[in-house]
Amino acid sequence: MLSVILATMVVSYFVIYALARVFRLPATLSTLLSVGTTICGGSAIAVTAPLIKAKEEETSYAIGTITVWGLLAILLYPKIAQALGVFDFAFGVFAGTAIHATPQVVGAGFIFSDLAGKTATAVKLVRNCFMAPLAFLIAAWWTRAELRAAKEEKRRVDAARAFPWFLFGFTLMAALNTAGFFTPVGIDKLTWFGRFLITVSMAGIGLNTVFKNFRRVGLKPLLVGLLGAAVVAAVSAAMITLAF
Repeated sequence: MLSVILATMVVSYFVIYALARVFRLPATLSTLLSVGTTICGGSAIAVTAPLIKAKEEETSYAIGTITVWGLLAILLYPKIAQALGVFDFAFGVFAGTAIHATPQVVGAGFIFSDLAGKTATAVKLVRNCFMAPLAFLIAAWWTRAELRAAKEEKRRVDAARAFPWFLFGFTLMAALNTAGFFTPVGIDKLTWFGRFLITVSMAGIGLNTVFKNFRRVGLKPLLVGLLGAAVVAAVSAAMITLAF
């Protein structure tokens, strides 16, 4: 099952990024659409946006695009799978790898069946674990590109300030939790606080969003989002067919 998750994420990420660049979208928006589609929707976009210095309208547009096609997937995928006679476990793996955000995955899975819902949730949690490694890679790639551009333009860039140090905090907390440093009550409280901070950050993005600015970007991101969702679904279905 891990091979299905990894193959779907890797292939889909690069295909979606390539599609976005073919449509001449900025590298920042292309990256956000790729991350949001292949990892965990709006949360992945919110984490990645400051790493690559994405504009507010790009971040908002990417989140909106991922949300729209994710909601459509909840409505369509279970019905299509039922019509095709897909068995529960297979659909759970498909939903966990092909649908964007965690709530959307859980919703689609349990609409299909209880087993599909539990399977989809487990698969999506594994998929979410790759957000931190991917953030490190994106941050390193973007920082390197910034340093190279600065060198060519003969301007100075503070590499230490450019690197996202908050990712080390994520890794530290994960290590402490794995080592059993926190009590169950402490984990529940920290989890609640983390969700609260994510909600605040999303609200902040919304407060800085001006819909008329989307006109400058046009409808291309929506089209790329649709094509990206189709690519992820196709790769996931192909990998599940090969694996099972």
